[in-house]
Amino acid sequence: MVLLNYGSAPASNLTVEEIVALNKLTLASQPVHVQARVRNNGPSPAENVAVGFVIRDAGGLEARLPAKTIRSIEPGESQLVQISSDLPEAGAAAVEVHLPGDSLTGDNIGFLAVEVREARRVLVVDGDQERPDPTLWESYYLVMALDPLGDHGYGNEVKAVSVNRLAEENFANYELVILANVGDFPLTPDAAGMMGYGQLKTLEQYVASGGGLAIFTGNRLNLSFYNGPFYNQGEGLCPLRLNPPVEDARNRIQFVRLQREGISTDQVMQVFQGNRSQFTRFVRFYGYTPAEPAPPVASPKLGPVRVLARFDNKQTTPQYSPAVVARKYGRGSIMMICTTADIEWTDWPKDLTFLPFVNDMAEYLSRPVAA
Repeated sequence: MVLLNYGSAPASNLTVEEIVALNKLTLASQPVHVQARVRNNGPSPAENVAVGFVIRDAGGLEARLPAKTIRSIEPGESQLVQISSDLPEAGAAAVEVHLPGDSLTGDNIGFLAVEVREARRVLVVDGDQERPDPTLWESYYLVMALDPLGDHGYGNEVKAVSVNRLAEENFANYELVILANVGDFPLTPDAAGMMGYGQLKTLEQYVASGGGLAIFTGNRLNLSFYNGPFYNQGEGLCPLRLNPPVEDARNRIQFVRLQREGISTDQVMQVFQGNRSQFTRFVRFYGYTPAEPAPPVASPKLGPVRVLARFDNKQTTPQYSPAVVARKYGRGSIMMICTTADIEWTDWPKDLTFLPFVNDMAEYLSRPVAA
């Protein structure tokens, strides 16, 4: 028997296994949230592991953040650690994660390249932009929630257009498209002269390739369009089959609220979760669009329709009608809110919960940089 000494096993070996940005979009002057996965490949538990982070922005400035400590990592296991930091300039940035030195130093450091955008580009398509008073437009409160001063201070660059000007827009120029009480899309001839919904097809392609779409309802909806080509037997962009609206917008006597028990745990609904569920008492809906979720469809591009919030209606059918729903569509995401974005049907846009909801919605739906 011949024994050969190939060296001793490393006493410790920690590895930066993965670094990811948790934001879909990284925006200038908005916090970037970074998560690192650290693995213990050594034979013994690793205690009090200091994880260092260095942020380098597009201007070349370097910031060393206070180290995060992982209390313990068992052999063969991984632990996550997160940090948040502002990146004030748009452009290419980098995040460096480093671990204490051990017997194998090559995997003690990792890098993440980050593209920082100046702002999230949002297109709001207004179905009721004909009134002389802009505060009555469907888009008014959405713009005020996303970019109130027009300076991108909330990380959003918003353009509101009338539905009549929609043909002039290229959806690919935006991370998010919002339809606000848009009645329908026009029939237009294609290159062969055949009539069809060309704008709808373009919007479908945009969402399927990673774009975000939000749909607010209202009194201008053409139900034949929404339940027809927009719904497309459950495979279209509209995730709900809609019924005629229930509304008392003129008298504002009859109203519904959000059902406290119907609020989902999704991040986008956080303004109404936990102790904040009491805020549902302060928002009244004098009009809404009753709806039924599309049934499951055997299509690889479609996710299930998830109900994120319900109304507390008991006297109308369907009871506890969906108020907010979400669905994956290809690489993109869709949300539908079954009331108006203005104050015609609800006082929600004037409530303090509207601003965080709309911005959380924008973060949830926005197309990632790589899409």
